[in-house]
Amino acid sequence: MTVISSTAGITIGQWQSFAAVDRTVTPAAAVRVGSTRFAASGAAGASDTYADPRLSAAPRAMNSLWAAPERSGDTISRLMAGNRSTRVYNLGEQWRGLGGALLRQLAATGQGYQQTRANDPASFDDPGALARLSPEMRAQHADEVASAQAAALADVGKEASTAELQLRLQSGRTVTLRLADSLGFSSAGTQVSIEASAPLSAQERDAVQGLADGLDRALAALGQPDVAELDLGGLLGYDRQVIAGLDLTVNSAMQGQFLESFELHAGGEKPSVLLRGVDGEMRLSVDARTAVATSPAARGEALQAVLKRVGAAGERGQANAALVEQMKSALVQLQTAVAGSATGSRSAGFGGLADFEASFGGQTWRTNAGGTHRQGGQVAYQLRQTTEGGGGVAGGRQTFSESLTADFKASPRGGMLDVSTGHYIATQVRDRSTVTTLLEALPGGRQRVRRETEGEQSRVVTTYEGGRAVRQRRDPPQPVAARLPG
Repeated sequence: MTVISSTAGITIGQWQSFAAVDRTVTPAAAVRVGSTRFAASGAAGASDTYADPRLSAAPRAMNSLWAAPERSGDTISRLMAGNRSTRVYNLGEQWRGLGGALLRQLAATGQGYQQTRANDPASFDDPGALARLSPEMRAQHADEVASAQAAALADVGKEASTAELQLRLQSGRTVTLRLADSLGFSSAGTQVSIEASAPLSAQERDAVQGLADGLDRALAALGQPDVAELDLGGLLGYDRQVIAGLDLTVNSAMQGQFLESFELHAGGEKPSVLLRGVDGEMRLSVDARTAVATSPAARGEALQAVLKRVGAAGERGQANAALVEQMKSALVQLQTAVAGSATGSRSAGFGGLADFEASFGGQTWRTNAGGTHRQGGQVAYQLRQTTEGGGGVAGGRQTFSESLTADFKASPRGGMLDVSTGHYIATQVRDRSTVTTLLEALPGGRQRVRRETEGEQSRVVTTYEGGRAVRQRRDPPQPVAARLPG
C-alpha cells in the first residue's frame, strides 16, 4: 500500500529505512533526472523547468507518539520532545535535563515514572492525498499506520544509546534510573524510567534529589559532540550517611564516537572509572581504604606530581590529547572524592594520595594542516601506587611504578602518511620505572627514609625509504630519576 506524501510516495514498510531516522526534511535546491530539471521554484523563461509541488510544499513537523499520552504535557515529557527537536544530534542534547528531572520526580512524589516518545510514522502522510483514497484504502492505510506506530513505540529501546544510574542506599533499598535514545536504527525516540525497590524515607528522597544537578552535568559532559569530558563531582559528592554507593553506566549505539562506553562505580573499597571512545580507553581505580587525611596543599602538590608524569608519558608516547586530559581529570576527581571521607593518617614520607591503578591506551594519530593523518600508531601506559603499612612506628613501604609502550609511524615531510609507499619514520618507545620508598623506624621515635629506583627509558627512531631501513637513531638508555608525588 502506498502513502502519498508531500515528500514523495513512500510505503509504511519503508518507514524504518527512511522515516525512522530523525531528520528535518528540507527540499533540495535542484534534482536532475534525465534531461528534466526539477526545482523548488520555477525559473522564468526556462521551458524545461517547472515547480514540483512535492518539493515546494513546506516540510511537515515530526509528530510525537507517547506510550503514556496522559503524561505528554508534564515536565519530563516536554523535555523529551524539546530535546528531540534540536538540529544537531548528540547524546548530551538528547538527555539534557532528563536525569535530574527523573530524580526530582521520585523525590517529590515517591512514585516511579516511565515514558516513551517515538517519531510518529503518520507525520509523513498528506491529508489531501489520503482524502482522495477510497474508504477501503483509507481503512487499510489506517491499520498499517496503527501497526507502524505500535512498532515505533516498542522499538525505541532496541539498538539505543543508554544511560543507567543505580543508587544503593544504606537501608538496603535501591533506586534505578534508565535513559535510552535511538537515532533511528530501529525506531527514533527516547525512553526514560525511574523506580525504587521500596518506598523511600524523607531523608532518602532528599539525598536522591541532591544528585539531580550532578547527574545532568555528568551526562552533558560525556555526551558532547566534539569530545567526551568528565564532570563527576556532583555524583561523587553524594550523601554517604544515606547512600552507600552508586553506579553509572553509559553505552553509545554508534561506534567510532568520542564516547562509546563509560562506567563509574563509587561506594566500594575501590571506586573506579572507565571511559572508552575513539580517542582510546582510560581506566582508573582508587583504593579508598588507603585515603589519608592531609592538607589540601599537600594533596594538591602530590596530585600535580602525578599529573606531570601522566602528561609527560602522553607526550612521549604521542597519545591523543583528549585521552591524556581524561586520565588527568579522572585522577583529580576520584582522589578528591576519597579524600573527603578519609580519617586515616600516614607518614609525610609517603605523600598524600590514596593508592591507585591507572592506564590509558589505544590508537594515536596526528594530522597536518590539510586535515590528513601525518602520523599514526599505538600507545599503552600504566601507572600504579601501592602502600604497605602507614609509615608509623612500624615503618612501611610504598611502591610507585609506571610503564610506557608506544609505536608510531610518521610521514617524513609532514604530508599524508602512506606506509604502503615504504617511505616513513618509525618510532619505538619503551619506558619503565619503579621507585620504592622505605620508612624505617629508629630509636627515639625517629624515622629514616630510603628510596630505591630501578628502570630506564628507551627510544629508537628508524627512517625507511622504499621499505628498507636506511637510518636509525637510538637514544642512549636514560636512568629514571626518583620523581615521586609529594
